[in-house]
Amino acid sequence: MARAKGSAPQAPSLPGLLGDLEERVRAAAGRIRELREEKGALESRIQDLEQQLAVRSGTLNEQLAHHQEENAVLRGRVEELETQLADVPSSEEAEQWEEERREVRERVERLVRQLEELMAG
Repeated sequence: MARAKGSAPQAPSLPGLLGDLEERVRAAAGRIRELREEKGALESRIQDLEQQLAVRSGTLNEQLAHHQEENAVLRGRVEELETQLADVPSSEEAEQWEEERREVRERVERLVRQLEELMAG
């Protein structure tokens, strides 16, 4: 219906308002369903991620424990090697031992020659 110039606006009809409200309610209900589905999908994804995290955390904890044990073993081995290294004479001491050894060997060889000469003599 066309309205005449100067006449007051016509109030919408009650059936038209009800139809409009019903359409809005249906649209809202549809959106609520979509949001619930999206919420369910997100909750499912969260559960999957939490499970993956739990598995990964367990694996990482196992690896960490293994590396800590291996680290302790290696530290013990380093300490053993450091002790052995401390027991090894320095190069100067080693040279002194070598010189002493050479002197003792020369003495023994002289004594052997002297004995041989005495026996041959």
